[in-house]
Amino acid sequence: MANQSEIARIREQLDAECEAARNGMYGYAETSKHEFITARMENMSKLHDELRELVGEEADKILIEGMNG
Repeated sequence: MANQSEIARIREQLDAECEAARNGMYGYAETSKHEFITARMENMSKLHDELRELVGEEADKILIEGMNG
């Protein structure tokens, strides 16, 4: 089984990126909302790739859970 602490770290980062993207949709941002949300989504994609290397297809479920908040 993959390193549990590494999986937990990635899950926490995914959750933070998802929350930031949601906040970017409705909150004030110095940059355009589009740029901010795009950056969050790019970060989420990288984290998903890392997670997929550790847990395989389970990474898809974890990402969806994070996006659903």
